[in-house]
Amino acid sequence: MLTEIIKFFTLFGGCLSLAMATAHLVERKRTDAHFLIFGFLCSLGIWQIYHGFMISGFLFIHPHLALVHVPFLYLSAPFLYFYYQILTRDNFRFRRSSLCHFIPVIIILIVLAPFYIKSGDEKLELLQTFVGLRGQSKVFPPYPYIVLSIVTIICGYAFAVGRDAVRIYRKKMLIERTTTLYSIMIVAFNFAMIIIYITGFLVVKLVLQSGTYYLVIIKTISAIMTCEIYIILLLKWRYPGYIRHIKEEALKIRYSTSRIDRIDVESVLERLTYLMENEKVFCDEEITLGKLADELDITPYQLSQILNERLNKNFNTFINEYRIRESENYLLEDHKRSVLSVSYAVGFNTVTSFYNAFYKFHGMTPAQFRDKSRKHA
Repeated sequence: MLTEIIKFFTLFGGCLSLAMATAHLVERKRTDAHFLIFGFLCSLGIWQIYHGFMISGFLFIHPHLALVHVPFLYLSAPFLYFYYQILTRDNFRFRRSSLCHFIPVIIILIVLAPFYIKSGDEKLELLQTFVGLRGQSKVFPPYPYIVLSIVTIICGYAFAVGRDAVRIYRKKMLIERTTTLYSIMIVAFNFAMIIIYITGFLVVKLVLQSGTYYLVIIKTISAIMTCEIYIILLLKWRYPGYIRHIKEEALKIRYSTSRIDRIDVESVLERLTYLMENEKVFCDEEITLGKLADELDITPYQLSQILNERLNKNFNTFINEYRIRESENYLLEDHKRSVLSVSYAVGFNTVTSFYNAFYKFHGMTPAQFRDKSRKHA
């Protein structure tokens, strides 16, 4: 009877998670956070349903479904990680480099491909034979290593989130209410569930070496996950558009508490000058207000306020002025160096943005500036 109840709630939780994922995707005012929570809930729902099939024995009747959950087990981690980044960082933006986090799932699919094309009987043999991390599957030898790799990567994501959370606390961002405690708790709870699953998996696979204990772990985690999914559902019903509200509330808190009278402005300006003139951080094409603020150990709002009130310029103007001054040296010292090469060297993403900034600063193009300087020389 208990097994039937657990089976029902596990499958119910998986279906509920997929339904909630769809609900996030069809909202009118979608943000990156909505797509990330969609991906996370889909991943969670798929491997929750897979566990339901495992508990109910359905998987043994339809062995072709074996290991279809493995890629989604991995995907849940980067989706959750980026969701955390969006909730806790105003300046976070997806870049091409962000796609690197999803490369492992392609590798996983390539490695699993030979197994997916095996016959139903071969897949059934793997399902019926418990494989520990110290053992080896005759049907599919890489299986233990794939799972161990996924476990290791997920632990890495959990460590990264934990490290950021400690840094946020160390900077007193929570004390100064510059980020919402709720936003961290959302991700922390999810990662805690994943870590519990991983811990149970490792204990069973590495120490106990028993399929019976593994099934107990699966049932326990599935029950907890179903409760979590139900809580998220209640949250969405109680607070429609809660993702947007979290961001808006965090924004209000930051603006109301981010004052430069809390910090030593002169010390910040000295450090800022050193970073720009000695370390030339402006040459980093991916430099942002948030990154520079992190280097100065202040919030992006405080840095923005300092730039506007003390230097009378915004962040883009401030950075571009340094880039233009640096480009002048390149243009005058090496006449054979192309304008394109100079633009990339000083941190511009495109030569067009370099031309526009240079013209705005000097009233002439880089080529005209170089020619004019030659004549005067």
